[in-house]
Amino acid sequence: MNSIFGAIYNLLLTCAVIGVLVGCQQAREPEIGSNVVTNKDHSVDQRIGDDTQGYEVIGQDTLNGKLKNGQIKFPSSDAAQRALREQTVAVDASEDNNAAPEVTSRAAIFLGFPIGLLEEHQLFGAVITKVSDAASESLGRLKLSDLTPIHVRPILGKLPTGDMVLILDGCIMNCSETSATSPLINIPVVGVDVAKQLIYLDLGALGSALNLAQMMDPTGAYTKLKTKVSETQLFDYSYSTLVFDIKTTMIPIGTAEADSETAPTTDITARWYLRLASGSNPAFISRKETDDVGFFMTERVKEPKIMRHSLQKTMAQPAAVKYYIKNVPLEFRPAIQAAFDDWNKVFEKELNTKLIHYEFIETTDPRYGILVAGDIRFNILEWDLDNRAPYGGLGPSVANQYTGQIMTSNVLLQGPHIVKLYSEWYKLGPVIAALQESGDIAGANRELMKFEKSIASQSQAMPQLDLRLGTIAFRIPAQMPSFHDPLFQRVDFDNVPVGISYADYMAGYFQEMVAHELGHNLGLRHNFRGNLSDDNSRTEGSVSHSIMEYLGRNYRHLNRISSYDVMAIKYGYAGTQPTVKGSYCTDENVAEASILDASPECSRDDATNDPFSFFENRLTRAIDLLLNRGTDQAPEWTINDMTREFDPIIKGLALYASTSIHTGPFWTNFYGKPGRPTAAPDVKAYVLSRLKLQLCDPALIQMILSKADAVASLKTQRSLDALLKQVDSIVRQVSAFSSAEISCTP
Repeated sequence: MNSIFGAIYNLLLTCAVIGVLVGCQQAREPEIGSNVVTNKDHSVDQRIGDDTQGYEVIGQDTLNGKLKNGQIKFPSSDAAQRALREQTVAVDASEDNNAAPEVTSRAAIFLGFPIGLLEEHQLFGAVITKVSDAASESLGRLKLSDLTPIHVRPILGKLPTGDMVLILDGCIMNCSETSATSPLINIPVVGVDVAKQLIYLDLGALGSALNLAQMMDPTGAYTKLKTKVSETQLFDYSYSTLVFDIKTTMIPIGTAEADSETAPTTDITARWYLRLASGSNPAFISRKETDDVGFFMTERVKEPKIMRHSLQKTMAQPAAVKYYIKNVPLEFRPAIQAAFDDWNKVFEKELNTKLIHYEFIETTDPRYGILVAGDIRFNILEWDLDNRAPYGGLGPSVANQYTGQIMTSNVLLQGPHIVKLYSEWYKLGPVIAALQESGDIAGANRELMKFEKSIASQSQAMPQLDLRLGTIAFRIPAQMPSFHDPLFQRVDFDNVPVGISYADYMAGYFQEMVAHELGHNLGLRHNFRGNLSDDNSRTEGSVSHSIMEYLGRNYRHLNRISSYDVMAIKYGYAGTQPTVKGSYCTDENVAEASILDASPECSRDDATNDPFSFFENRLTRAIDLLLNRGTDQAPEWTINDMTREFDPIIKGLALYASTSIHTGPFWTNFYGKPGRPTAAPDVKAYVLSRLKLQLCDPALIQMILSKADAVASLKTQRSLDALLKQVDSIVRQVSAFSSAEISCTP
């Protein structure tokens, strides 16, 4: 009997759509793209929707014709007013706090919105899906920025001017099911079809509110752009979701009106959506956060929930979690597949289900243009051929804010840039090895410096961007540390791994990167304590107990899904409480002097199971390069070349001293090594002695004096002086030591 009830229950889940039962058909995926309408045909007149819900899209010419023959009524007409009187509320001017700025709107197509959907709870938001600038990392990082879903009710309103608008009424922050709501945005009503019970909306005006140039750069001093126009380009409907693309076109600031049509343009497209809230899985169980594992949390509610996918299949999610994979070169597809398969093995073993399905989409596939990263209806992994961004991979998700159910997950890979950088690194490897074997240490250091400088030169200085819809901030994952997967998070000064071919390295690298981003997609936060379990074997899966760790170039190709990740998934997706304590820390736990209980063992910059020794070894390596130690030649590197490496090294060591009293008793991987203190009060003196052992080594003075000539000696001395000054600044910033304590002068 129980099995019968279970089967009926699962069938009801499959047949549930828009909150009501419409029959017990097996859920099937609709044809992708069958409801797409673009703005190319001004005479279009097309119904879009499904068996239970229908919208209408009409072109400008069709609207004009139907207004002329009376089939569509002007909103101010008596017939329209009579039909909508009971649906319409008066809007006070003071309520229009998020009114769109004055930017030209050009709508060639208009949406017929069913009057029957007024007052229906819907999820409203947007994701930036396209940026036309292929060179700017700053603009490229806008891709996948999103207006986190807002629960709204569409209602009709009349402005003090007499104009009729569709109001999206909802709650922005600290919300609950019973929270007070307020008007968020107004969309002009341009006509009413009384017979069809449709109101026609100009959604181009909504695009006017997305005045990116004004919000990001009010004076145009940074982007050198100003908004020219916004237009509705596309409508589509499937999975209980209406989507519409609005493209904002920008031109160089200072462009005269007469030249605006021929001026170069930069386009940014946002895919907006309205999803019926009743289309979500009614059996989804919300879950609060718990200690010892970390999930992303919903943001707009009073009681945040962890973000995760639903395990059940529904009409809105017929293939559990289905990914469409775009643009990945054939040579790297096995690594991508391995990352997906590794996560499926976890779900199959622990939860007896294959959660993730995936399909490679070729450029010749008719669905290619519709399956866009950021579309709320799909999960996309895209090898990004269109934009440059400062990350290696990015893996944000968008979730229902009341329940935590993830609606869409996306992964962007900076594939072409990654391949370029790592192929250059591997080409450099034999060159450096040959120079070292011949005894030309200075030459090897010189070649490495050229490579590291070339990396630094390809990074663009980028101020934080601020993007808003009126007063409502967009989330920009590419500039949020919790989503960062940096391409080279620091200059590691490493040679290529010994005995690992380029092909094998890149296979491991992409498998690790994609598994990491899929972990984010599944809801998981970073875990910077993973490396504490490194067993020093340098074998696959040995370097960390979490795929959500950050590791440097010589480690990450070995990292795989491990014990912490399994424990986190079991909590998020099955409610099983974590059994291992203290194996997790994330971005806000990273050690800083201002955070008294932040352990130095929680670091984005370390590796191995002994972070203190790791930093000491990195310091030795950095001093070797800065002073050209081991040669009589002047150094090629300067302190400015090495700041990205020196700063995390010195900070990592100094934080052991500054936090020891508060966090020392809880360290897991510091004590027990030869010569180290056994109690927290003795750590500060130990750290100081270890720093000065390297920085104040008398052999450094002898090395400086033994350089080939006076010029080389002077340059080396200046480098050492600059290093000591840099160290003094860092240790004081983190409240580790005073200048007198760190000084090498007796």
